[in-house]
Amino acid sequence: MVATIMGAFGSLYLKFGSKKRTDIKNIFKNHQIIIGFVLYGGSTVPFIAALKFGELSFVYPLTALSYVWVTLLSKKYLKEGITKNKVLGIIMIMIGIFLISL
Repeated sequence: MVATIMGAFGSLYLKFGSKKRTDIKNIFKNHQIIIGFVLYGGSTVPFIAALKFGELSFVYPLTALSYVWVTLLSKKYLKEGITKNKVLGIIMIMIGIFLISL
């Protein structure tokens, strides 16, 4: 769960940073890009911990939660719309996660 939330916030910060004009030489001067890299890359630490204690076939599908978090964060911070198809996708993801957890 922590890994998916960190990854979603990492994606959000990468999006924020991408709005600024940044060439490849100055990419590491963009604080939002750096935060995005740290969060997105750092999300592998709790993911590895989850893999240590859980089965890959159970843990890996849970990463689909990041799609849910990104949709919600995009709505809140980027004012993106949530369409009926996005809601249907989120419902399907949640059903899939529930079925895998049984």
